[in-house]
Amino acid sequence: MSRLNRNPMVHGLLLVVLAAVVAAALAGSVGAAPRVDAAKSVTLSLTANKTLFKFNKKQLSARAGKITITMHNPADLHHGIAVGSKKGTVVGTGGTARVTVTLKTGTYTYYCPVDGHRGFGMKGTLTVK
Repeated sequence: MSRLNRNPMVHGLLLVVLAAVVAAALAGSVGAAPRVDAAKSVTLSLTANKTLFKFNKKQLSARAGKITITMHNPADLHHGIAVGSKKGTVVGTGGTARVTVTLKTGTYTYYCPVDGHRGFGMKGTLTVK
């Protein structure tokens, strides 16, 4: 048996350090925006409201680079997703719309590109850091 295993003080210290490392790793991932390198992509998810012209989230955030926003549509109307001038797909009930953009740091508007839906409130802010 090594000296390390026989010394309860060293063993206890190692457990405390290990617990601190695990706690720090968990704290960094809870509630944080998805992290990606500029060379990788991130997928952000939305859901259209079944009865109203709105998304389930008014704000999204991501790191600069390739970003894909997906949107599930449970509504009886067609809805889609767009960012800036880039329009993604428009889908019917039960479908999933997508738009992929490569963005630099800044603030962008995402919205439903179906005529009139943006004006009814189907929009939000995407912050790219």
